[in-house]
Amino acid sequence: MKRAMWLAVFLAGCAGMDAKYPQTADEFLTTYNWGGLFQNKETVTVQRPQGAVVADMREFAKKCMDITVNKRRAARYATDKYSAPASKEAIPYHAKVAQLKTGATGLSIQELVPNGPKGTPPEGMYTVVAEVRGVSKTSTEVNIHHLKKPFIADPLKKWVDGDKRECPAL
Repeated sequence: MKRAMWLAVFLAGCAGMDAKYPQTADEFLTTYNWGGLFQNKETVTVQRPQGAVVADMREFAKKCMDITVNKRRAARYATDKYSAPASKEAIPYHAKVAQLKTGATGLSIQELVPNGPKGTPPEGMYTVVAEVRGVSKTSTEVNIHHLKKPFIADPLKKWVDGDKRECPAL
């Protein structure tokens, strides 16, 4: 009984809150750096100079992530038992490479979902932010933070290692 009461209080509190979505890549890192149920943080170290990694990351952003994906939306049934036809939904992805407050070079990827949640940035919800830091003249560390988007993170890891054959299958 007590558990049910606390659950009801918790859910009522959550229902009344306005969601606060990160408005910048730096806010995304601050918000999701701790990990959690819907977040991942992966670290890779590559034996390549930071400048080469950043150059390949810029190319990845331009070639693979500044795109619009047409996704099929399943048909929905109306109350009169006739089905509405399946439709296509255009989802733009925006990628930026810029300096972060931490001093690292960052790649941020935003997904603009039509009729998305209130409070998301104008260019879309941040879903991936990668931080690039030189460890030595020939070694670079990349921290990839993502909201359960391994289909973006996995090809990105290959690109920062110099393998530019694969873009994410969006």
